[in-house]
Amino acid sequence: MKRQNILIYFIFSPLLISQPNYEFEIIQLPNLQLPLDMNHDGTVIVGTDFSGQAIMWTEDEGEQVLGAGEAWGVSEDGRIFAEMINSNGNREAAIIENGEITFLGNVEGGGTCDAFLSHGLGISADGFTGVGMGWINCGTEAFYWTDDSGIVELGQYNGSSTKAQAISGDGQVIGGWAQTSNRASCLWDREGNITFIGSLQGGNDYGEVMAISQDGTQVVGYCAGSGANQSEAYIWTESTGMTGLGVPPNNAQFNRSQALDISENNIVIGQYLYLGMTDYRACIWTDSTGIMIDLKEHLIDKGMDGLEDWTLMKGHCVSSDGSVFAGYGRVGTQWTGWIIRMTSTILPGNILLVPSEYATVQDAIIASSDRDTVLIAPGTYEEHINFGGKNIVVGSYALVYGSAETFINQTIIDGSGSGSVATFNSGEDSSAVLYGLTLQNGNAEYGGGIMIESSEPTIEYLIIQNNNGQYGGGVYARYECEPVFNHVTVINNSASQGGGLRFRDNANPHISNCTIKWNTATSEGGGIYCNNANPNVSYSLITGNYAMDGGDAVYLKINCEAFFNYTTITSNGSAESNSSSGVYCITNCHPQFTSTIVWGNRESQIEFSEASNSNMVTINYCDIEGGMEGIVTNNNGSVSWITGNIDENPLFCDSWNWDFNLAEDSPCVGTGIAGNNMGAFDVGCVPMMSADVDIPSTFNLKQNYPNPFNSVTTIEYYLYNKSFINISIYDIYGRRLKTLFNKIQNQGHWSIVWDGLDENGITAPSGIYLYKLSSGDRTKTRKMFLLK
Repeated sequence: MKRQNILIYFIFSPLLISQPNYEFEIIQLPNLQLPLDMNHDGTVIVGTDFSGQAIMWTEDEGEQVLGAGEAWGVSEDGRIFAEMINSNGNREAAIIENGEITFLGNVEGGGTCDAFLSHGLGISADGFTGVGMGWINCGTEAFYWTDDSGIVELGQYNGSSTKAQAISGDGQVIGGWAQTSNRASCLWDREGNITFIGSLQGGNDYGEVMAISQDGTQVVGYCAGSGANQSEAYIWTESTGMTGLGVPPNNAQFNRSQALDISENNIVIGQYLYLGMTDYRACIWTDSTGIMIDLKEHLIDKGMDGLEDWTLMKGHCVSSDGSVFAGYGRVGTQWTGWIIRMTSTILPGNILLVPSEYATVQDAIIASSDRDTVLIAPGTYEEHINFGGKNIVVGSYALVYGSAETFINQTIIDGSGSGSVATFNSGEDSSAVLYGLTLQNGNAEYGGGIMIESSEPTIEYLIIQNNNGQYGGGVYARYECEPVFNHVTVINNSASQGGGLRFRDNANPHISNCTIKWNTATSEGGGIYCNNANPNVSYSLITGNYAMDGGDAVYLKINCEAFFNYTTITSNGSAESNSSSGVYCITNCHPQFTSTIVWGNRESQIEFSEASNSNMVTINYCDIEGGMEGIVTNNNGSVSWITGNIDENPLFCDSWNWDFNLAEDSPCVGTGIAGNNMGAFDVGCVPMMSADVDIPSTFNLKQNYPNPFNSVTTIEYYLYNKSFINISIYDIYGRRLKTLFNKIQNQGHWSIVWDGLDENGITAPSGIYLYKLSSGDRTKTRKMFLLK
């Protein structure tokens, strides 16, 4: 058996998910209390101490005093750009090589202001170009410097101050700020041409560029924030514009975060306001975190020990590969600089094959160890699985061959109508992965499809369907967890609360590229239900869900801060509901929508409870049906209607058949933040206004949802004119089972529910049924599937 494992690993290893193993080292820098820059691999770091001495640290020689001043940048060949105290006692830009300081002077026409003359604030990796600012009439002017040209002024902006403090590796892109009504983030080229890159808040251009990637394509800094964020870290590129990185949870008076450096593999380091007005903590952003998170917590989650006495207050620089961080903080009560090294080694474990080696998936999980992979052949497995605290990968042949859609549909774990199909409740981390499967027919009080408790698994390329639960038909998660859902379809699930997904008690999921569709709740939250939870939803579709008592798409109960970015929330709700609304907030909730479409949901698009504490909603570059009037506050909250919002039909390609791609002439194309599209989808069809489309003159009949269904299903239709209509249910042989509607109805969008009963109140058996809408001489028939 072991020989077989080794052989298969050798063949499949390039495609299997590997599990990282991390080793850590923290180095205390008692005399380099404020590290400011490092070379590409973190073996040379420069900065200053609290007594005003410029300091250099090297791996070989430790800390060295360079003189009075501050060292701000170091190149790959060891040149240091700094501001040092000159013989007149003033701060002056300087280049330091081999311990020798050369002062560089000031901008033309400049002079001192108090004890300031000029400042060297950064140097390109190739060592040829430094940047900084000089003083002139007690204002500042940005400059760059080279050996050949000396100081080259970049100019003030309309007579106001400028500052250059960031530079690309080849010195061609320079960043900093220029004074407009605020300090505003800007870039310069070597000719002095200035480009303002904006902010995350309309009408407020406040911000600073703090660092630029080696190739000059990525810019980081901070600016006026989105939503409730007073200031917010960002990444900017020319193609995508500015992207906010968020603010970690905190107890501060304001939400503030700053991005101070970026690695070549997109790891951003910085700080955020943690408590009160002045108490900051270091933070980090990566492609996998999706938002800024606390650096210390991130390192502990990765397995780092020995940080109990450390307070990491500011992360200022990061190595090119993102494995070395430097900043300052405290160990106990002692202020100190610090270096943290994180080494990742890939230690792939064994591959356990189901069913050739292990009869069941759970047998293989029991036999596995951390970093192992359980590889499941196509088939249906009637069982329940529990990861049992093991950080392993469990998946279909999609892990090996790709073609995820094929193997998702062919590889099924079936709960047989009892228990949660999959469980994570033993502290599993993000390297516990469930991949490329269908989970179906679970039935549990908490999470019919998946139950997550105090764990942070990664759920990718799954279909979660036809599950039932009291709380969370498809998924239930609770207790301090951040599960990741990527390319997951949650469909045809049902529950009392949270037909699709339910999160509570600091369960803060990251949901991206997902579809949440045709889920039902007999109480609240057809698609998503949250209570003391903060979901982050992006590039996802929420459609066809309904709840009897509110929140057809999303229900936010208490203390929820939900983020919806590039998401489409449409066609949720049912005429059978007691209370319909797309997104419903009860108390102290704050949903924030960016580049999102909220359209075509039954009754209100967004609504606040009339009672309880007030709520707030933030709308930025969104398409909201009804505009601000589509948001029903019931005088119990406020709307922050920022900028770029519209109230126009999004022109979906074929919403009647659940195709929510955008037509070429959709008003949502290119009108999202930074010129991106609004919603989850790209252009998928020709312009609506020029398309050769046969527009029905009488009615349109939509596919029922959920479908398949096991209790009730909703049939939606649209009448173009007041008409006499008949809607009836037939079996596959054409025999009429039940007439649902048979009378005159006004023009408009309507829906009707079939509960699976015939005319005599007898439950119809499982099978294929037809529903037909007739009006005059025109009829339309569709199929549906009843599963018991």
